[in-house]
Amino acid sequence: MNVAKKLEQKYSFNEYLKLEKETHEKHDFFYGEVYNMAGGTKLHNKLIHKITFSLNSKLNKKDCEFYSENIKLELKKDKYYVYPDIMITCNKDDLKDDKETIIKNPVIIIEVLSDSTELYDRNTKKRYYLDLPSVKYYLLVSQNENRIEMYEKINSHIEFFIFEKLDEIINFKQLDFKIKFSEIYQV
Repeated sequence: MNVAKKLEQKYSFNEYLKLEKETHEKHDFFYGEVYNMAGGTKLHNKLIHKITFSLNSKLNKKDCEFYSENIKLELKKDKYYVYPDIMITCNKDDLKDDKETIIKNPVIIIEVLSDSTELYDRNTKKRYYLDLPSVKYYLLVSQNENRIEMYEKINSHIEFFIFEKLDEIINFKQLDFKIKFSEIYQV
């Protein structure tokens, strides 16, 4: 995504929800501050689709669902909400109502890095994402090079992996599936 523009006034959580409903625009909400989310590049969009397609074929048999870019993630109730590029939840509460617009218990969160949001994705978001009890994996996918960084949370321990070669396999051990790096960065 490109640079998010901060709206000048402070909002309550209910005012934020009303703003989104009235404007039909996506906004991140951070403790009363509202940021209008800008659009992404074609490459950003292609990577999201490749990742979703690849993961969907592996998770098809599991009771999990994919959400991309248009569903909010609750990081702190009534305080902090974002729109991850991709998230996957297997939580029954998250899956029971298709009209709901907020996910609370994802197992995988993926952000496709943009020059303007990379620091935010690597720092603030990463800290909040990995603090969620349900999250097992956080992936950062580069647009500028063939590179995926994966944080795997095992209890309170975080393991870090870097994938850069087309023949590498990204192993989601805790969810019992793998994907090929080449499925994301096809030649």
